[in-house]
Amino acid sequence: MRVATDADWANDVQDRGSVLGYMAILFYCPGHWGSTIQTVVALSSLTADFIAANDALQQAEWIQLLTTEVLTNANPLQLILQVDNQPVIHRIKRDGSSGSQNAVDIRFHALKDAWRTGLMGLE
Repeated sequence: MRVATDADWANDVQDRGSVLGYMAILFYCPGHWGSTIQTVVALSSLTADFIAANDALQQAEWIQLLTTEVLTNANPLQLILQVDNQPVIHRIKRDGSSGSQNAVDIRFHALKDAWRTGLMGLE
């Protein structure tokens, strides 16, 4: 399963919320997708894309559980998270966190944990 994710940064002029979107490709077909305004105001495009990747990971984990339950003899689908922001990929792979981004790293730690444990790959 591949999940592509993206976010604009503070595009909503009223509340400066970032819109995030994701699309999960299952068995070479679009299987699940969504778009929403982030509930957290991102202070940079890196943060907006990091939050979008975290939300996409949560959706992908739900899809993995569903497909494993429906396809009773199947192993969990391998997850590849596709992020169009190279600094986000480096941030997920990097151990520790930077001082200025510490709060974001802590709140959205699931991404780093999924990478470290092999639950997902990154592109």
